[in-house]
Amino acid sequence: MPRPFVEEHSADSAPLVPRKGNVLQVIVPVKTVFKEFVECSNDSNARGFCIDVFKNALSILIPKPTWTDVKYECYPIGDESYDNMINLLASRDDVDAVVGDVTISAARLVNASFTQTYLDSGIVILAPDEGVSQNFPGVFFAPFTIETWAILVVSIFLTGLALWLLEHNEQTSLQRAPSRAEQFKRIFWFVTSILVFFKRDSIRNPLAKFVLIAWILFILLLGSSYTASLSSILTVNQLSQKPLTIDELAAMNKTVGFQVGSIVEDYLKNRHNIKHLKELYNVTAYADALRSKQVVAIVDEIPYISLFLAAQSASNCKFSVSQKLTIAGLGFAFHDKDLSAAFSVALLNLSESGQMQTLQDGWKLSNFQCPSRVQSTRLDLKSSQGLFVLLGAAMFLCISIFMLKHLVIPCSIWSYAHFRENQRQDAIDAYWEPRLYASVRMFFSRRHDLLPGEMT
Repeated sequence: MPRPFVEEHSADSAPLVPRKGNVLQVIVPVKTVFKEFVECSNDSNARGFCIDVFKNALSILIPKPTWTDVKYECYPIGDESYDNMINLLASRDDVDAVVGDVTISAARLVNASFTQTYLDSGIVILAPDEGVSQNFPGVFFAPFTIETWAILVVSIFLTGLALWLLEHNEQTSLQRAPSRAEQFKRIFWFVTSILVFFKRDSIRNPLAKFVLIAWILFILLLGSSYTASLSSILTVNQLSQKPLTIDELAAMNKTVGFQVGSIVEDYLKNRHNIKHLKELYNVTAYADALRSKQVVAIVDEIPYISLFLAAQSASNCKFSVSQKLTIAGLGFAFHDKDLSAAFSVALLNLSESGQMQTLQDGWKLSNFQCPSRVQSTRLDLKSSQGLFVLLGAAMFLCISIFMLKHLVIPCSIWSYAHFRENQRQDAIDAYWEPRLYASVRMFFSRRHDLLPGEMT
């Protein structure tokens, strides 16, 4: 049986030593929002998810540290950024670590040595998901996307054109119209009326019957899908919109909310040139700003969005969350690389033992989506393309057979008959020309051989 990883460290490893004395000095941010991560009311009372992770890692630290006590110092964030707090590791000689919801970034690595991430993070966009009201007149067009409606209209015209072409030479009720315009009118009315009811017009051409069967099957399947989707919309009364992308957010040129002191401010300003920003200080401000349309969206890191959505009820959670815009994580910052390396090993052991996941579940940090709820779905071109492909294939096959039967084969037969006629004529000419030439030659030869007295 393999030994645990923590037992493989040598007993002669260099001990972990704080900067001053026998006390490990730890800076803890004082937060006014998302206190589930860290809450520091006074220097002797620090709590939260980050503190729990730090204490659990501290208990299994290898090699054993030399300090006998850990002192937490509350650092008010206020309007300052976390970067100023990280800079204390370089500006003060009595600070050993910064423990809190600190995101690892390239700029912060200059003045600190970070551990391995203990909580995956990343920047996402939170936007209101208003949906479509069932009182809105256009709700009956909602089951299909615009592209699907457009392809459906095109399919009606193509099917009507195919039926007209296949029935063009047949004496049916569809073709006994006094003019071409009237024929087209009857054909397209015939095709369109099948959308509502089966109209009984005589179809004689077998290929046209095959196209008509394909069209009826297409309408039955598409109509069933439309009915199911519309029922879902009217029942759920909620259409989930597509999450915003960062490019769409920048193009809107509207106010975007962010958590005060977060790394997100620099990300929006310098990387995506979003200037209209609004600082938000608590969870209530998140919900109020979105619902009152003070901001079009909120950009924040996943752990904070998880806590915000976990506080929403299923009926009141009408928000969409985008994909990760960045890949980052939370870590502890130290002034010394040996300390960060030792804590990284301890964090890995917590993750592998499953204790880290238990801590995340306990603080509701495992999910960053709204609670489960029924969602209605729209039929886009991708989900319904199979029906259009089958209808198009049926029309293409019938038109190809029709063209082959009425154009290619007759032209080939006519060409062959014309060839045979020319060949026959050439054969006749080849048969008679030599004989005619020989007869004329013989005639003149005989006239030349006569005696003068024999000539008349």
